Amino acid sequence: LVPSFSDGGFHSKVIIRIGGCLQEGPETFYIDEDMDGLGTGEGVLMCTDSVEPGWVDNDLDSNDSIYCESDIIDECGICDGNGISEYFIDMDGDGLGVGEGMELCPYDVDDNMVQNNGDINDDIYCVTNVIDPCLVCDGEDNDLGCGCFQSAPESYYFDGDGDGLGSGDEFTFCENLNDDLQYDIPHYPELPEGYVTNNNDSNDEIFCESDLIDDCYMCEGTNTTCNVFGDGITGFSAIYRSHSGNIELDWSYNGNSNASRGIIIIEFFDELNHWTILDSTFEIDNGEFDFPGTVQDTGRVLGAVPYDRFYNCYQPSFTDGDACLEYAAWETVTFEQTVEWVFDLTGGNNLISFPALPYDNSLQNILGDYEEKFYYVISQGIAAFHSDSDNDGIMDQWSGNLNEFLPNLGYWVSIHPDSTMEFRVPDGYLTSPDYNYELVWGNNLVSYVGTDYVATLDAIPQHVEDVTKFIIGQGVGYFHLDTDYDGIWDTWSGNLNNLRVGKGYWLNLLYEPDDSVYNMVWDDGQNVAKSVLESPNIEDLLSIDDFSFNQSSQQGFYLVRNLELPESIPNNGLLIAYYDDVILGYRQWYGEFTDIPVMGKDNSMGTELYIVEGQTPNFKYYELQSGELYSLTSDNLIPSWSPNNFVVLENLQVENKESEIYLQLPSELGLLSVYPNPFNPVCQLQFELINDSKIALQIYDINGKFIVELANSDLMAGRHVYTWNAKYSPSGIYLAKLVSPSGVWTKKLLLLK
Repeated sequence: LVPSFSDGGFHSKVIIRIGGCLQEGPETFYIDEDMDGLGTGEGVLMCTDSVEPGWVDNDLDSNDSIYCESDIIDECGICDGNGISEYFIDMDGDGLGVGEGMELCPYDVDDNMVQNNGDINDDIYCVTNVIDPCLVCDGEDNDLGCGCFQSAPESYYFDGDGDGLGSGDEFTFCENLNDDLQYDIPHYPELPEGYVTNNNDSNDEIFCESDLIDDCYMCEGTNTTCNVFGDGITGFSAIYRSHSGNIELDWSYNGNSNASRGIIIIEFFDELNHWTILDSTFEIDNGEFDFPGTVQDTGRVLGAVPYDRFYNCYQPSFTDGDACLEYAAWETVTFEQTVEWVFDLTGGNNLISFPALPYDNSLQNILGDYEEKFYYVISQGIAAFHSDSDNDGIMDQWSGNLNEFLPNLGYWVSIHPDSTMEFRVPDGYLTSPDYNYELVWGNNLVSYVGTDYVATLDAIPQHVEDVTKFIIGQGVGYFHLDTDYDGIWDTWSGNLNNLRVGKGYWLNLLYEPDDSVYNMVWDDGQNVAKSVLESPNIEDLLSIDDFSFNQSSQQGFYLVRNLELPESIPNNGLLIAYYDDVILGYRQWYGEFTDIPVMGKDNSMGTELYIVEGQTPNFKYYELQSGELYSLTSDNLIPSWSPNNFVVLENLQVENKESEIYLQLPSELGLLSVYPNPFNPVCQLQFELINDSKIALQIYDINGKFIVELANSDLMAGRHVYTWNAKYSPSGIYLAKLVSPSGVWTKKLLLLK
């Protein structure tokens, strides 16, 4: 307790604590009037040992008039309360409110208030809040479309003949309507008269309660009042196939297909013309029925009889004079030996058909060992494409929807454009010359199985010829023309003078109505004389290699009626079709309606630059003696090209002479040829000199830019071959130019990488 002197005076070295020597000092305390442990107001120093009740050591109380240990007092003055909440009126007392919300403290809330406004109708007590259109709480689908609490609507059908059997479209009606309780709810119309709840009537024009109406339109009849079999069975054949060991029956049926049920196979029994049933089948319209046989069955007489859905003519045996035999057909079983058919195919596209097919007519079996040489096979609406699936240079995979060959169809088959092939199909059965073809409106790609080399218009039956617009083969055609413009076809013109077995042909039919089917057998001997413009055979027309073009499966024809040439130009030259300087086809002019084949782009090599549908070719005239080429024009707009069709050009006339002589015949320089073309990347250019001559052979691109010179020297007479390796040049069109003292020759090359 000894003081020390500092700051001008004596000071104690320790603090003397008031209220008790050497004890803890005083602390600050606050008044707690509501005794909730929370103080408030000004603090007062007190010794902890002498604090009176009602004082605490905190001032945390926000309202010392309310006892609230948590000190959470909402705006409504409630300890631990949530303050003001939103309330809605609930007049029906179902716990669901409605209307505008009100912000209230709990002590201001009435008994008819709730904290939601989910009620869809506050006039109806409904705790689930499900009220149906009939205003029923907890109702489910009380309105079934015919009024509240009525029966549901039903499906009805019109009963025009009043036999209790309906037919036609389905309608929905209410049998009864609740007119007193609708609440403006949409509903189905009320059931009118003439409707029933079934659609079992097969003919609503005939009153027939049992709905048993036969094909003679008799109620409860059995087809006995009319002839439902028509002409019955026709075209019946019975052949023993040595390859399969089966007897094969074929026929056509010309009767009421709806009435018919099937065919009974019958066998001649004895000399009294007794027939006995052998078997039956449901295949009736164009049937085929096979059963095992042997060569000893040759000479056996078999037949077929139709029976209807009431089993008329379905009986175990027949005797001569039986009415059912009027509709029968029969034939003696014949033995058919197989043959081998040989096709000589040229490079590119060939239009063929199969006059003889083996029992296994699948694509793989027919092509056999030749398979890898075919690029594709195309018929009408079906095709098969050969591809190299593993990129090893060998075509090994077929794709497409053509899986088999049929005797009635023609086929485009494609091989390498620079090759030829002898294609053999062994073990085939010849198609009968009486084979029935079903032809439809428009184009039909068909085979020919009539007499070989028969005149085209003798082969087409008269009733089919009358509606035939044209028939075209591979690069040739015969065209039906209206030469006097009276709207009637009156004359034929073209170079398809004869039809060949093993070839395919496009036969175009135009008739009314266009949904009919024309049945045809080739060469039926019923034709009469007709008007035909005389045209030379295609083999007799001039062919020049330098104007060669690739046969395409997409071919069209232009028929030139008149060619106007100056007197100085001979009229036996060539009409040539071009597109972008690419030759599409040509024909020697032979007079009125000379036909020019125009090839289009397809999937084969060598047609990549050919015309496509909607484009229009241009035409030139090549004069044989001078080698001059003339552009041709027409007074009328030249129609655009389309495949498997033809158009007539009324006239063509000379527009101007080309600036260069294209080709001279004869000449001291032979024709320039290229092989292969298209090529990748090497090709050979060949020409022949009649006399010794100085020549230059150069390559240019399509824009005229010089690429390379292959030769520039004096050469002796004879054949000369030069090779161009274009491995460093891009894919595209190039021109080979051969220059000699007598002229300039060009050849278009196509490099495809």
